[in-house]
Amino acid sequence: MPFNLLLLPLLGGYVLLHSTYYFRYRAVGYSNYRLVFNSAIAGIALGFLSLLTIRVVSEWSWLREPIGIWKSLVPFEYSGTAAGALLLAPAIALFTNLVCGRDRAAELVIEKHGSALLKLFFLSQQEKSSVMVTLGSGKVYIGTVTLSDNLDPTHVTLLPSVSGYRDPDTQEFSLTTTYERIYGAIKEARKNPKLEHSPFRRMRVSDFQIVIPIGDVRQATPFRTNVPQTAFQLERFHESLHDMT
Repeated sequence: MPFNLLLLPLLGGYVLLHSTYYFRYRAVGYSNYRLVFNSAIAGIALGFLSLLTIRVVSEWSWLREPIGIWKSLVPFEYSGTAAGALLLAPAIALFTNLVCGRDRAAELVIEKHGSALLKLFFLSQQEKSSVMVTLGSGKVYIGTVTLSDNLDPTHVTLLPSVSGYRDPDTQEFSLTTTYERIYGAIKEARKNPKLEHSPFRRMRVSDFQIVIPIGDVRQATPFRTNVPQTAFQLERFHESLHDMT
C-alpha cells in the first residue's frame, strides 16, 4: 500500500474522534501528540473494520462490477480499504451520536474523567442551581455556571446574581453588589415599548457573564437559599432533633 493511502485511515480516525461527542469531549486537553496517537489508533481500528467489510461485500454479485471499476481507476493494493476507513468514520460517528447524545456524552465523560470542580459546575448547569465561587483575589461570585460546548477544563462562564469579597483574616463573606434588579430592568426594557429610550434596552443579560479561569478558583460550593440558618447553630439543631423525637 502506498504511504499516501495510510493518510486516509489516519484522517478517518481524526474525523471519528472529532465528530463523536464522547470522544471529542474526552480529547479536550490532549496534547497534539496524544491526539495524533489516538487518531492513529482509531484509524487502525477503522482500517480493520473496512477490510472485513470489503471482504464480506465483495461476495455480493451486484457489487463486483463497481469494485472492478474502482480497481481499474485506483490500481493500488488496499486502496479500497483505505478509502473505506475514511468513509466509515462519519457513519460510525453519526450512529454513536444518535445512541449517546451530546448531554449524555458530556455526563459520561465528566463522571468518569472530570475533576471534582468540573463535576460541581456540570451539576449546577444541569440543575440550573447557583454556586458560590471564591477566587484567589478574595472576590466571591454567586450565580449560575455555563460550561463551554467542548467542556473546556480551563475556563468556566458564570452569570452572577450577587458578588462580594471575603475578609482575608476571618474569611467571612461580605455582599457588595446584586445583579438581579439589573437583569429585571433589562428584561422589562426589552419587552416594554414605552422604555424604548431606556439605557437598559441596549443591554443584554449575557453582557454580565464572567469568564473565570479554573486555576483561579480557590473554593466552590453549591449555594442554597432554602436551608434554615438555625440548622448551622449546634444548640438550636439539638433542640430541633429533640422536638422531632
